[in-house]
Amino acid sequence: MFFKLIKYYFQKQRINLQIHYSLLTAGGFIIGMIREDISPFEIDYLKFILSIITILIAFYSSLTFNDVYDFEADLKTGKITPLTENIIDRKNYITYGLFLMSISLILSLFFGFYSFLILLFLHILQFLYSVPPFRFKRFFPLSVILLAIAALLSCLFGFSVIEKEKFLINFPLKLYLIFLLAFPFAMNFRDVLDLNGDKIQGIKTLAVIVGEKKAPLFAGMSLFITYILVAIILSKPIFFILSIIAGILSMVFSLRKNYDETPLFIVYFSYLIIFIGIIYLNSAYLF
Repeated sequence: MFFKLIKYYFQKQRINLQIHYSLLTAGGFIIGMIREDISPFEIDYLKFILSIITILIAFYSSLTFNDVYDFEADLKTGKITPLTENIIDRKNYITYGLFLMSISLILSLFFGFYSFLILLFLHILQFLYSVPPFRFKRFFPLSVILLAIAALLSCLFGFSVIEKEKFLINFPLKLYLIFLLAFPFAMNFRDVLDLNGDKIQGIKTLAVIVGEKKAPLFAGMSLFITYILVAIILSKPIFFILSIIAGILSMVFSLRKNYDETPLFIVYFSYLIIFIGIIYLNSAYLF
């Protein structure tokens, strides 16, 4: 049964999210290296790889609970999950999710108590987002703010592997601003494909509010705003150039006839990798 569950992690939408959280954690780790002036030859690669594995296990746990409480809508919209495919029953799936959560928290202790606390808070956030009676994913814009905080925590988790006690103080202020001001806009583009399921559950998203026809346009506009805000926060010409290119590409891909979020993720992943590379070469842009 375990191997049957694993295959669901390789659906296109879920692979994109795995790369998203992996890059954020890896980015936090690398920013910690830059902050502490650690060269690539001095990296503890075991910690680097294990930190990404830990965040992925935590992500798989969140997927489990999301599937459990989205079951009715997933069934009506034909979404493929372990529950809609009858691979596992609800009770055992919840147990599986709790097991993954426990494993991720145990692994986080390997990096220190503060890393454990960050991951614990990330799991609490996930429960508030997906699980009744709170289920804050129903409320816009609170839902996208929580997703942005989850992204921040993923990056902080990677950072805390290098920075220990003073990770909150030493984490760059500009990154706090990017995650809390720019990222909430970016979170909207993923709701376009879930529009019908969200309607069924009474979940308010930007896509639901503006309607099916306008949803791709607003998704593209939200991404464009995100990239421009990043450039404004960093206030460096190179980021304005990158952000304008990424924003225009996002608009173009959003407005294609058949909406597909994968090209949007590719633009985002490329931007994030280039962002990390630029900061690595010139840390004064961030610190």
